[in-house]
Amino acid sequence: MTKPEPNLAAEIDPVRKRILDAAVVQFSDRGYEGASTRAIAQVAGAAMSSITYQFGGKHGLYLATADHIGDQIAGFMHPRLDAARTAVRNGTLPHVEAVLMILGGMAEMMLDDRSQKWAGFIVREQQEPGEAFDRLYEQVMEPMAELMIELIGVARPDLSGKRLRAIAMSLVGQVIALRAARAAMLRILDIEKLDAAERNLLREALQANVRAVLEMKG
Repeated sequence: MTKPEPNLAAEIDPVRKRILDAAVVQFSDRGYEGASTRAIAQVAGAAMSSITYQFGGKHGLYLATADHIGDQIAGFMHPRLDAARTAVRNGTLPHVEAVLMILGGMAEMMLDDRSQKWAGFIVREQQEPGEAFDRLYEQVMEPMAELMIELIGVARPDLSGKRLRAIAMSLVGQVIALRAARAAMLRILDIEKLDAAERNLLREALQANVRAVLEMKG
């Protein structure tokens, strides 16, 4: 069952938010086993009883942390998915441009320093998927993947089935590398941090790669 859309307008309880923000860092850095609920409570400036009361314990907090990350990604990406879908249906945006719009939004998110807080958590769940991964997949990964597959299928009617899905994931993988392979990327570019010029260069390279794939014949 697909997880309901988050109510982005609703205000989260400030104590709950502090706990979840602290939990993102702890679980990202240390994993589930290594993370300490006591340390999370201390960083959040909350009582240990708050974690038990609001989340039922460490496992419940871990799942809520996945939802918290998913809510933030959804808040960033879902409006872009909706805009791309609507523009395509209205005939105001070609399918290739819609794919570029979605991947451009993902790239913006991956290049944003805030995504570093989520990366460790998501990578761990990718390696050893569990219930938290299921939540992240249903809330943010699946909607993006399925729309991408739909759009690419129209842009490249010669593709179908697993080949179509493999092409879609290869394009998404280029964007994920902007965060997951950040250290290697900085070494290859021979820089210490990304500035505006390098960010634009990476976006241009991504767009060129996507156009080359989607405009390929046969």
